[in-house]
Amino acid sequence: MVFTSREFLLFFVLVAALCFLLPGRQRWHVLLIASLWFYAASGPVYLLLLLAVALTAYGAALLIEATARPDRRRLLLALAIPLLIAPLVGFKYLDFLLQSGAALSAWSGAAWDAPYFGLLLPLGISFFTFQAIAYVVDVHEGRFPAERHPGLFMLYKSFFPQLIAGPIERPQNLLPQLRRSPGFDAERVIDGGRLMLWGAFKKVVIGDNLAPFVDAVYAQPTAYAGLPLLVATFFFAIQIYCDFSGYVDMARGAARVLGIDLSHNFRAPYGAQSVAEFWRRWHITLSTWFRDYVYVRLGGNRRGPFRYARNIAIVFLLSGLWHGANWTFVIWGALHGSYLLASWSTASLRAELVALTGLARYPALHRAIRVAATFTLVCFAWIFFRAASIPDALYIVANLFVGIGDQIVAPGALDPMIAAAGATAAGFWTLLAMAAALVAAHQIPPERVVAWIEPSRRWQRWAAYYVATGALLFFAPVDLTPFIYFRF
Repeated sequence: MVFTSREFLLFFVLVAALCFLLPGRQRWHVLLIASLWFYAASGPVYLLLLLAVALTAYGAALLIEATARPDRRRLLLALAIPLLIAPLVGFKYLDFLLQSGAALSAWSGAAWDAPYFGLLLPLGISFFTFQAIAYVVDVHEGRFPAERHPGLFMLYKSFFPQLIAGPIERPQNLLPQLRRSPGFDAERVIDGGRLMLWGAFKKVVIGDNLAPFVDAVYAQPTAYAGLPLLVATFFFAIQIYCDFSGYVDMARGAARVLGIDLSHNFRAPYGAQSVAEFWRRWHITLSTWFRDYVYVRLGGNRRGPFRYARNIAIVFLLSGLWHGANWTFVIWGALHGSYLLASWSTASLRAELVALTGLARYPALHRAIRVAATFTLVCFAWIFFRAASIPDALYIVANLFVGIGDQIVAPGALDPMIAAAGATAAGFWTLLAMAAALVAAHQIPPERVVAWIEPSRRWQRWAAYYVATGALLFFAPVDLTPFIYFRF
């Protein structure tokens, strides 16, 4: 059930109404039944998988907490994590590993015809698996007590606003809130509805309308060179942001209506002045998950430069694999790891260059250069994220600037892309302006945006609501694009 569908709107209104009408002690029952039904709607058989992962995490945490000896606690944790991650590996990576092994065998001269299972990936498996691992590890480390109420724990694992694409919630944030039974709060409902509307606007009006241009070029990249490849890559950077952050805004808004505060997952990432800062603003709950449960446990930056470089490489290679069972995602992760290592190793040299050029005297210019450089690096990596194969990605990289000088001055250079997308020139230029405006808005500090919105007059707010709602009604594509992160 897609957040932007009429079915979800009716479902959500019914669930919210029941939660507000029933006594407080009954609300968690409504949320649990609604969450299980919501996930079962994507495929009833996969509900069993969600239940299995939840029961494994629930039982493992209770056993770990009941065990006093540290060595036995570590053993239980070492047994629990493979059990939790096994379904993810089986459904998401089995074919990838087998086909990669077959390719390696063929390269070495020993042909092997690997089987291909073609298992359908359950929605949200990467998200709820990582959430389960975080819960068990936090219980083991003593950061959170094991939840004894099986119903509340199952609700924590299946809470429908964040089940399929996050945020990846830690037990410390979500479980205590599920124990409370907040009543109807008009201010929270309005705030949550506003957040849902903004998320739907980003996803449907911007992201879904950009998708045909991106799909047209990336489906047949060899038919294009120069400007269309650059524009399609820029459009994808905006599309994936609007798609994913739009989902999270709708998830956070829906949860807020129900009295639950979910974690922030995006903070104007395209305003970052470094790749490290980008990852503190993009998919924050995944970044912090890898930081806390992988990077820190590998030693972080505490054991010398070699270990630091190794740990960064491992984290970002795993991050790439988390996003998809394809070598293109591995390269995408490797690029971001390389960016961070290059930034770390050249920090003193860049500081000297800034002092030598006098950029420090022009902080606004210096910031603009840093933001532009970071955005360029991120967009370059998005090529590998979006491309269907490594040869496609390499073709795009090699042809990004081919003939671009003539294309800029010659009219009609983008006409083939616009025609392939089934769009008009007016629609294209409108979307380009909206995408550029969104990137520009990222340069405004979030606290200033909030300070500007909060005291605004009522007519301004309602005008914005009407404009967003009208845009959703009149500019939504006929075929809505599935959320990109549903694949992960």
